[in-house]
Amino acid sequence: MPSGIFSLDNQEELCTAIELFFDTETSSEEVYNKAQNTFHCSLDRKGVDYEEIPTLFQVKECIKEITGVCPIKENMCVDTCMAFTGPFADLEHCKICKKDRSNPEILASSKGKKKIPCKQLLTLPVGPQLQVLWHTPEGANNMCYRSKLTKDILEKAKAQSDKKIIIDEYEDVFHSDAYLKAVQEEKITDDDMVLMMSIDGA
Repeated sequence: MPSGIFSLDNQEELCTAIELFFDTETSSEEVYNKAQNTFHCSLDRKGVDYEEIPTLFQVKECIKEITGVCPIKENMCVDTCMAFTGPFADLEHCKICKKDRSNPEILASSKGKKKIPCKQLLTLPVGPQLQVLWHTPEGANNMCYRSKLTKDILEKAKAQSDKKIIIDEYEDVFHSDAYLKAVQEEKITDDDMVLMMSIDGA
């Protein structure tokens, strides 16, 4: 995990590359490469001296270094039937569709020495993602939003004679009965982070 605040000052090329990466994050690697090439060609036509924009690989490595968030790679079935992890870590074929775990052509041409997975599953662990939110003063201040709002809600409730929490207007999930009950029972404290998830079907 990074120990200092990273600055992009005087790193125009890297800053541009990161912006391009986020602009094309839902696109293919080819889209990034084409946009990078177009940018370079435009500067060439203008006769401007410039440092080349980092490649997609370089940008990803830099973002890992800045954030400390690194994906965990697991081999998986080419048809996404299953991941070759846990009790299935040593399997060479999918238990469901029976397809090869490794690229059969590369495996054959290397006489069984090179096992290149047909497909991989990337998981971004939640721990480092939460840690990096505290990495800057601004981020740490934003992370205190829940505890500050909760304190404000509870202070308003104390003014009522029966101590019952009555919400005039629901503005946030932290106004919910289930959340406030958990706070009152000290299941959630000021120092806790509350991670929420919403799934529409599975």
